[in-house]
Amino acid sequence: MARQLKRSDHGRVEILPCEPGIAEESAVTQKAIYRWLPPECLCADLPNDFWFDFVAHEHDGTRRFVPLGKADQMIHHGFLAGIAILSRDPSITCDDRNRFRAMKLIFDRGQQLKEHQKRRFRSTADLYVRRTGRGGGVPCFVLPESIGKTANGTGRPWSPTRLISEGRRRAQAAEHQRPSGERAIAYGLLAAAERNPLVCQVRQVVPLVRRALFDLSEADINQGRRKLNAVTERVFQAIGSHLDDSQAKFDRWFSGPNSNLMKTIASLNARGPRLSVDQARWGFLELVWRSYEYMTRCIDAFCRQFLLALPAPLSRREAILFRHMYFPQSYLGGNSLVLVKERVPQLGPILCELWEKSKSSDARFILYRVLNFYADMIEMRRAADRRFKQLSAAFKTVREERTCGEQIESFSSQSPREMNQLMGYIQAALERRGLRCSKCDAEPEVQIPREALKSDSVTVEYWCPQHSKIKKAKLSLAELKKVADDSYVVGNTRGAT
Repeated sequence: MARQLKRSDHGRVEILPCEPGIAEESAVTQKAIYRWLPPECLCADLPNDFWFDFVAHEHDGTRRFVPLGKADQMIHHGFLAGIAILSRDPSITCDDRNRFRAMKLIFDRGQQLKEHQKRRFRSTADLYVRRTGRGGGVPCFVLPESIGKTANGTGRPWSPTRLISEGRRRAQAAEHQRPSGERAIAYGLLAAAERNPLVCQVRQVVPLVRRALFDLSEADINQGRRKLNAVTERVFQAIGSHLDDSQAKFDRWFSGPNSNLMKTIASLNARGPRLSVDQARWGFLELVWRSYEYMTRCIDAFCRQFLLALPAPLSRREAILFRHMYFPQSYLGGNSLVLVKERVPQLGPILCELWEKSKSSDARFILYRVLNFYADMIEMRRAADRRFKQLSAAFKTVREERTCGEQIESFSSQSPREMNQLMGYIQAALERRGLRCSKCDAEPEVQIPREALKSDSVTVEYWCPQHSKIKKAKLSLAELKKVADDSYVVGNTRGAT
């Protein structure tokens, strides 16, 4: 049965028994649900039967409060409670409240944009670039050369295998005896960052955090800042024109799969110069970044209200952990941790150490290096993906009938399987020419460099994995088609047998 702990203007908190399996903690950890219910003065501004649950994990006498459910639920409910709390401040006007609500819509829309960094590195395979994405400045894996080096530049760059090995060793030292691939990578990045911390001034932290969350160049960001005012006016005008829509209709227009919001913003008649769709997008992404400040203020207000509703203050240790998790943090660019939830798998190991040494600048500099590593890795992964698509488009133009009379679709398409098949054709062509390593007779590694595709040929680079001497070979498309034809005939013969 629930116990009511406190009633006040800050709401009340109820303790509920935690059902088994509600969180993945060891059996020795005690758990309970702390449910915050709003005071009557806030109920008119909140949905009916509103509450929010924290799960308190108690270990060694210290409670750690985590949201019950996903971080997105914490963000949504924290915003609703936070804006209701902030609205009690006489200095917050009706226009201010409307702006907060608009910023929540913009924040949610920003999470759907392609520039929002959602990629995670869960296994060794995620660290490698498939053969068809290499070349043109894209290496065979996504680890930056600075991983493994010390602050003075000594040491050799780590390969994915070395990173995983160092990560497993570091994770086991932190009492994770059987770390997953993702955890091993996270601890590997931590081990590399400890060798080369990134010293940052406060003003440099915000762009670093932003780069880890959004795939934007410095030129894109500058364009967005220049167009911010024009885009803000158009966005608010567009939202205002749809206020009479039903919720379902509004959602389809603003964030549905067929939404064309950027084109709508660009085409609106407003004061100032006309905007291109790209300019509208850059300005909107700047607005998305500004929305993080509004969300942080709401979550901060809600979490402070929760603390005030507790029957007694948290212990010093509990208060430190709670502040790090939910209050704005300078080492996260002024954001709450819950708003950078996408980076928690990479930041988890260093955050634990940072919270233990909250006044240590070294721990913060290590955190900054981990963020920088991740941003570099994502940038290289995106470059590989773009190159893959360029090769796909180029080879899609190559069509010819097979010897058996069927149409050859293309040597490449958007699927990794067909792109890998193309590389197989190239390696088979090199094999037919006898182009192998003269020292060890090993099968060569192959990549297609930038500007290598011609109308009737492709120039590839190949090298021995052991002796690393790069050579070039020009293959005609007719030669590759012959390999494809022969492969097709052999495959059908085997299938018939």
